[in-house]
Amino acid sequence: MKIAISTPLDGKPQETFLKLKNNPIFKDAEVHFVHVFRVNYYFNEFSLYSYPMEDQFDEIEKSVVKSLSDLSDKIFCGDVKPKEIKTTCLFHQDTKEKVVEFLKSDNFDLVITATRGKHGIDGLFSSSFTDHLNKFSPCDVYVLRPV
Repeated sequence: MKIAISTPLDGKPQETFLKLKNNPIFKDAEVHFVHVFRVNYYFNEFSLYSYPMEDQFDEIEKSVVKSLSDLSDKIFCGDVKPKEIKTTCLFHQDTKEKVVEFLKSDNFDLVITATRGKHGIDGLFSSSFTDHLNKFSPCDVYVLRPV
């Protein structure tokens, strides 16, 4: 089985992923941790700017891969170990679409993501990353609720 774990880098959703510890679904699976770093473009009267700039990508990618590897070590420190673990950092202005494109390109069987648990007015809008994956993912989606 080929499983993608799509995670942001901030604390709360990463804590939620610790629920996956010793989950038997990972036994002999190929697991890919993926994060898409948003690239923002700005225009002024004379030129186009982006953040981050391309010369910053390598440094950011190293940091992201380190963070994803640390999360992987926390999840797979028990008895259940996957066959293979990979970490991927992608850069794109539309993080939602880039993850869907990544899932399609590598023929994943499952993607795991976590919600931020927004309620009330914030919960009324269907613009969340998890909602997007539920609608457009080419594979099954496993959603974790916050701890």
